Amino acid sequence: MIRVCSACSGMSIDDLRDALLGREVENECIGECGAEFTAYVGDDLITASSLDDFVNQAK
Repeated sequence: MIRVCSACSGMSIDDLRDALLGREVENECIGECGAEFTAYVGDDLITASSLDDFVNQAK
């Protein structure tokens, strides 16, 4: 499961769902306000430099 705040991360939930087929994506506060391209993938906090970088790390 991927937990991400679309307001802070700069990532569209729909774009993430499209790019990560089969992965569950939840849009909720993760306590990382202002951290772009940041989300929890399972229990791991992932920080990336772009949406493409994030998708590559989350796969």
